[in-house]
Amino acid sequence: MDSIHDAVESLNVSKVRQLCEDSPDIVNATTDEGDTPLHLAAWQNSVEITQLLLQKHANINAKGDLGRTPLHCASIHDAGKVVPILLKHGADVNAKDDTKFTPLLYSARQGTKTSYRIANALRKYAAVVDLNSAICLGDVSFIREKFAKGSRVLDEAIEKEEVLRDAIAMIGAQFMAAQSKSTPEAVFEQYGFIVKTLLEWGLNPEGSAKTDFTLLMEAVQMPHGGIAKLLLEHGANANAKSGFFTPLKLCKASSIQDEMKSILRKFGAD
Repeated sequence: MDSIHDAVESLNVSKVRQLCEDSPDIVNATTDEGDTPLHLAAWQNSVEITQLLLQKHANINAKGDLGRTPLHCASIHDAGKVVPILLKHGADVNAKDDTKFTPLLYSARQGTKTSYRIANALRKYAAVVDLNSAICLGDVSFIREKFAKGSRVLDEAIEKEEVLRDAIAMIGAQFMAAQSKSTPEAVFEQYGFIVKTLLEWGLNPEGSAKTDFTLLMEAVQMPHGGIAKLLLEHGANANAKSGFFTPLKLCKASSIQDEMKSILRKFGAD
């Protein structure tokens, strides 16, 4: 690794400045993986080094490891201080990496307060909101607008096979966030239609083949039985196994354990 990359990773601003002045081209030097100093500054959420590198004409849209730009890196690492700087300097808000992921999808899937601020900033700079991102962000009015197109909206997803898991993860986060200010019933009433619609459009109630931890295993840990019931009604396996775990064992994590067990047993769990 070039010393400038070491200097960025150690947040040594004076060393980075010296190296750039001694050898201007080094500002875009790459690691073995293809990352530039600006990629590393974005990972570190370093405002000072990011600004310095941009002043020295760093390539703001350089493709590094896995085809990611510095804006991808900042979005992945919740670098809320660096994202606005990159956007103001012309970062490609809709750049896609080797997996076709955009900065918006990475930030939307983080599910933190910082990531929501990043997502809003990206949208202000005209980020295209794909279906996965819309669902992860839980923007109900926007989701309803997309769903009005019918099942063809699934073609707008970056990861069609993960749309349902994104929905269930988002709803799980909403249940947690609502603990002190709402009820599980209100959360389900607000967001349950998303899972219901996706299942009616034929998405796999088990989830994708990326993991053997099924969607039902996620749903049975929630404080409301609505999502689990929807999955079961559309064919989810009540006796699915992932190592030691089954839906029946995992529902012990739910605050409505007895109700959840009753739902599972109605669909053949043993």
